[in-house]
Amino acid sequence: MGKKVRKEQRGNLIRTVPARKIPKMNFKISLTENERILLSILVFLIVFWGMLKFFVFPQRDKIFMLNSTKDEYTDILDRRNGIFRREDKTEKELITLKENKDDIYRKYFPSLDQAQILYMLNNMIENSEVKINDISFSPYSKEKIEGITFDYVDISIPYEGYYDGLMDILENIGISSKKLVITGLTIDKTDNDAVKGDIFLRAYSIEGNDDENKDFVYMEEPKNSYKEDPFKSDFNYEKIKNSEDLSDSLENAENFSEISGNSSYPYGSEEESGEQKANKKLLESFDDGEIYFMPSHVDIGGRISKSSNFKEGKYSLRLEYNILGSEKENRAFVDLTDENIKIDYPPDSVGMWVYSYGYSPVTVGIRFSTQDGEKIYTNISNGIGWTGWKYVEAKPPSDLKVYPLKIDRIYVELNENKNDYGVILIDELEANYPLNQGQSASEDKNTFIFYVVEKGDTLDKICDKTHSNRNRKNDILKYNEISGDQDLIPGKILVLPVQDGR
Repeated sequence: MGKKVRKEQRGNLIRTVPARKIPKMNFKISLTENERILLSILVFLIVFWGMLKFFVFPQRDKIFMLNSTKDEYTDILDRRNGIFRREDKTEKELITLKENKDDIYRKYFPSLDQAQILYMLNNMIENSEVKINDISFSPYSKEKIEGITFDYVDISIPYEGYYDGLMDILENIGISSKKLVITGLTIDKTDNDAVKGDIFLRAYSIEGNDDENKDFVYMEEPKNSYKEDPFKSDFNYEKIKNSEDLSDSLENAENFSEISGNSSYPYGSEEESGEQKANKKLLESFDDGEIYFMPSHVDIGGRISKSSNFKEGKYSLRLEYNILGSEKENRAFVDLTDENIKIDYPPDSVGMWVYSYGYSPVTVGIRFSTQDGEKIYTNISNGIGWTGWKYVEAKPPSDLKVYPLKIDRIYVELNENKNDYGVILIDELEANYPLNQGQSASEDKNTFIFYVVEKGDTLDKICDKTHSNRNRKNDILKYNEISGDQDLIPGKILVLPVQDGR
């Protein structure tokens, strides 16, 4: 193998010289310990930066974006929740306003119907010490008070009697639940130390009350419920001429009893042949008082009036209902709030007489109210499966802790998405207590209530307030061991006997 040569030229002279050997490059770098540490740190930083750039930062941006979206949705949700809360608050305010409106309407006559006004006045002016000769009404007029238009009628009541009786009448008018204003009063003394004169009243009705508040109906007096002859029977009797006619009449009477469903025994056919097995305390007779119709929502209509078809007393309560089951709660209420029906101790049952004209799927029940405001619904008849009169009852709450209870509603209820309308009669709402051991129900017809004496009370006033007969004043004196009105100290608790639960 020949040697490698190279040519060199210097000017015009060219010569050949041996080629120089190029040394090999050594790329191996020797690093010190510090350099290796720094290089490792550099590599770590490069890898870490790459992870941040390609993984962490994009995820961070996504998280920021999601949090921003979350905040937007949270704001939307808060706004919607605020709307719902305002709706709930508005609904509660609407219910409160409706209750306030109902309370206001209660203070006025639904309409200036003379029959209703006379019915109320009759309870106010009935007094043995004052004679009312006649009552006259003026033409209807309108009056605007603070932007509200009222219908009104002026009433003139001439009277003659004693001063104490007149004061009782004026006090009854003053505490009337309806808007009656005494616009004038004349008093003249007569020769026999009595007084005579005129009472001038004004009865108010809110304009539109009768149209806008049809579900609040004052308890009406039944039409044609009076008799020209007070000793004449309600039935048309024919004169019996001989014994054959008598037999036919008795047979017809038996048939009539079967058809009508009425019983000679006041507390139900099951006990007609035996002795009454419970102490029955009458809670409401429906003969008088202020009772109203109230629906659970606007799709329920109805009306309340009195009926001369009764089980006991003078009248029964006629309930007309027209229920459109558009909501979960579909109830037509009989509002007994003003009757202040109170139960102090758990009875075995609470019952009442119900007259049905036909079969119906509606549930009949009673609503109890505790002193804490809790409402307890108790069904006494699931559906109406009878015609005529029937005594229905149910067991009230047995927990003594919830007593005393008030009965503030009777209701007719229908399930959701169902429709029904009809008429029932209600009479004699009672609480049934067990007899004491060895006691017969016929031994003592008296039941008792308690009354706290107020300033200005007299025995007559107490009888009027508790719907007791004034002839029972001697019984009040006897049971309380007092001698007269001078012993009626304000705050004293009286025991008042009530005959037959009334």
